[in-house]
Amino acid sequence: MASSGAENLTNAELLAILIGSGSQKESAVDLMKRILADCNNNLTATTT
Repeated sequence: MASSGAENLTNAELLAILIGSGSQKESAVDLMKRILADCNNNLTATTT
């Protein structure tokens, strides 16, 4: 994934690289997709 270049990755994929891994039930990418969906793709909403 990281070898594709940042410009070719989704926000969820870029954030998944930062967190490194998910869990047995959910990949890092799926976790970040869920978090982004929960905050309407507005990461500043996660800080309040």
